[in-house]
Amino acid sequence: MGLDQYEVRRWDGWYRHITLAMLAHAYLAVIRNQAAEQGEKGVTTAPVRS
Repeated sequence: MGLDQYEVRRWDGWYRHITLAMLAHAYLAVIRNQAAEQGEKGVTTAPVRS
């Protein structure tokens, strides 16, 4: 999620960072779900790791 080396200095910066990290996580979750659904329909995709 991008928090391993982040140093909080102000509330605004933390809020923006968390918002962008969660948005990126949601985007990747949607892409992963779509790839899994296509794999179920017979389209060959790379294996999904959990």
